[in-house]
Amino acid sequence: MTRTNLTSLPPELFAYILDYVPSIDLQQTTISLLHIFSYGLIPNWRRYLFNHVHLKSASSILALGKHLQNASGDAGFIKKFSLATWTVDADATVNVVLMIPELEWLSLCIGMDFTPEHLRLLFRKPMLNLRYLSLRFRP
Repeated sequence: MTRTNLTSLPPELFAYILDYVPSIDLQQTTISLLHIFSYGLIPNWRRYLFNHVHLKSASSILALGKHLQNASGDAGFIKKFSLATWTVDADATVNVVLMIPELEWLSLCIGMDFTPEHLRLLFRKPMLNLRYLSLRFRP
């Protein structure tokens, strides 16, 4: 019986599998695969990594902002963005969201740092591709 090593699988198979991962899990699944396999085995890995950016901490919004300033092309891969923390720098959040040119899905937890002015800045320019918007306000 012949044993097949996972690294001998064709890259297209990894892409096919990732196409079926729910978008909320796609970022973490891609990170896990990239820790195990070489980047060459995961075709279009940036597309999978950045398709749905789901952040859970205040520090991650700052890291993403810095990354997008250095690699602005990655912002084009982001279609869905969700921020699941109440304590975050509102200015940094607005700046990051505005860096994403083709945002289709936006979900934000709006904490005490957000002011009406932040929301005005966020929505001053139409987001033509936006199809889903969820704003959760902390009471």
